Amino acid sequence: MESKAVNNVVDVLKNVENYVEKVVSIVKKLEDVVDLVDTFAFEKIRILISEAIKIDTEADNFRRELVESYLPLIPDEGIREGIRILLRMIDHVSEWIKSCLRYLDLVPLTSIPISLRKHTTSLLKLSRSGVEILRNCIDELEKKKFEEAYRCGRKLEEIEETADRILHEAQREIIINAPRFENIAYILFLNEMLKSLEIATDYEEDAGDTIRSLSLFLSKYLKRSTTETS
Repeated sequence: MESKAVNNVVDVLKNVENYVEKVVSIVKKLEDVVDLVDTFAFEKIRILISEAIKIDTEADNFRRELVESYLPLIPDEGIREGIRILLRMIDHVSEWIKSCLRYLDLVPLTSIPISLRKHTTSLLKLSRSGVEILRNCIDELEKKKFEEAYRCGRKLEEIEETADRILHEAQREIIINAPRFENIAYILFLNEMLKSLEIATDYEEDAGDTIRSLSLFLSKYLKRSTTETS
């Protein structure tokens, strides 16, 4: 029979998964914005950006509630700290994606060469894939499938490596296309926008490392708790 403490851990992980789902929604909104650039549907773009910011605010409030109201229900300090670190990494992912949102307000995307827009789209897709993998990893932890969660966390290393390569290619394109930009500030903002997406995948990888550590820790904790309550 499983202890109440173990059930509390599962409940917290379910809420962490719900938090990640909100971050997935933010990235999808960003993808929709980039897809709409060539349609000149600027009002729709403005609405999507506004919706993404609203979801981000909701996600921040949800994360704070998790830390303040749910984490204290877990008696084991090691697990509490592991989940707290995981939430912090996911928050960093959300913040850097939100940073990309800010740059979308500053860079006229219609002036960006198509090849660079393709790199932006690729990085956005990688960011979304990363948070979706994170969601799946947490789901495996919830189900106490610790080996699967561990393997799942390793996939985020590949995401980050691919994002790093795409960023390098994009920066090369920026140098090549620099003379085509009317305002040098656009080049700086575009570079920062692309870097923010790559940094998001860095934190996704860090979250994956945390999940791998949690999977090992939770496996031992579950065995210990089961033995104590049997």
